[in-house]
Amino acid sequence: MPTIACFNGITIKVNFRDHPPPHCHVFSAGHKAVLDIRTLQLTHGSLPSSRQSALLRWAERHQAELLSAWNDCQARRQPATIPHP
Repeated sequence: MPTIACFNGITIKVNFRDHPPPHCHVFSAGHKAVLDIRTLQLTHGSLPSSRQSALLRWAERHQAELLSAWNDCQARRQPATIPHP
């Protein structure tokens, strides 16, 4: 499962050939969650509220890149890393 971004103690990964809908796996301080890329909502798990807020702000700015990473993984291509400003 490639890591596509790391920032503020949050790590975001996408699985190769994972099931729909497009989503990414989020890890932070012992917590795990799944973020739906299209709706930008957590569908499984949870994060501390401050980390969840940071994640959602970041994901809103990088939604197109997240979807591109998802599509790359579905095609078994290595996704690009998304930099954090």
